[in-house]
Amino acid sequence: MTENHIICTSEFSNTKTLELLIDTGSDVNVIKINKLRKDLIINENNKLYLKGINETKIETIGTIHLVIGINNDKFNVEFNVVKAEFPIPKDGILGHRFLSENKAIIDICNKTMIINNESKIANKDNNIEYISLNPRTETIVELPILDKSVENKNIILHKQEFIKDVYCSNVIGTVKNGKIVVSILNISEDKQIIKLNDLNKIEYDESSEYNIYKFNTDNENRNNKDRILRIKKQIRSDHMNDEERQSIDKICEQYSEIFHLEGDKLTCTNAAMHEI
Repeated sequence: MTENHIICTSEFSNTKTLELLIDTGSDVNVIKINKLRKDLIINENNKLYLKGINETKIETIGTIHLVIGINNDKFNVEFNVVKAEFPIPKDGILGHRFLSENKAIIDICNKTMIINNESKIANKDNNIEYISLNPRTETIVELPILDKSVENKNIILHKQEFIKDVYCSNVIGTVKNGKIVVSILNISEDKQIIKLNDLNKIEYDESSEYNIYKFNTDNENRNNKDRILRIKKQIRSDHMNDEERQSIDKICEQYSEIFHLEGDKLTCTNAAMHEI
């Protein structure tokens, strides 16, 4: 422990090391987005407003689970991701949640931190990655596909149980860089930590009868200001306060291509059929 921060290692960081402040007054763990690898997926559904650093409320980008190394031990930690301009002098914060969960003892005089948690990840292999699944939640993750013959091809994953109470939903997707994005559901009341390598035996179908058809409207029309304005006009916002209205406007601007407007053509697939 150096002064008020600790130096950690992480394969998920673009610098391989992180300088994290030790802050017992912070309820959450925080990391700046510019310290993360660009290929990582951030759960943007879990956002919150941070207050206490200054008088202004700061909205987080989302959450992400990272494996960090402290000395010879590894820990799976949930971080709230913030912008690079977040007003702290280091890469992030290890807050009260991490310290209490891991039974940390801080010796300020000797500048040391002792961690007594027996649930820390014991494996020292830096090449092993983990995913952490909170109880009764759905998590979007990248799963490894070892078969190189399906690279850049569409595959379908059928619903399956990885371990007890942990399921993968039906997914059609494209394998990119040996991985596919899937949704995993943890229906148990306990937090699950799984080795990513344990999930590389997932069952999938490469049958050519499954095709993805995508119809694009004029790209210029999809992304220009006129489209965003048309979307905003269809949203009732009279009952919202300024903060809520700004949040909705930001979603409209960021995901304008997802909203359906008159004249748009929807994507479709023949992998599944629903009856009403």
